[in-house]
Amino acid sequence: MSDRRSFLARIVAGTFASVALSLLYAVTRYLRPPQLPPSSVNLNPADLPTAPRQPMMIKLGLKDIAVMRDANGSFAALNLSCTHTGCSVHWRAQENVFHCPCHNGVFAADGSVISGPPRRSLDRLRVDVHSGTVRITDDA
Repeated sequence: MSDRRSFLARIVAGTFASVALSLLYAVTRYLRPPQLPPSSVNLNPADLPTAPRQPMMIKLGLKDIAVMRDANGSFAALNLSCTHTGCSVHWRAQENVFHCPCHNGVFAADGSVISGPPRRSLDRLRVDVHSGTVRITDDA
């Protein structure tokens, strides 16, 4: 009888320990800050299109970004999330515009609103050129 009791006591203790360890693991994962993707990227200017307002699409962390030269030859970077509802906008090369398929928002190559429900331009990211490297930083 005592063998059976000690066996059952060990089963109960083992079950309790496994539940406690599972909860402890879940709590520590919750309290630990998440690993965020990088908020900046370095690009070689030679890899970017030379024609003004011809974007190259890249990923910056979880965001889709369009990098291009503006009319002055300087670099610009736009967040490709529509400012209306956050849908992804797409480049339409034949029309030279960014189009949001969710509500037919249309943005010019510089990110300004042409038509549709968006009230403000696409968000710009900080672009620094230093020592032959184009650095794009998401300060948001």
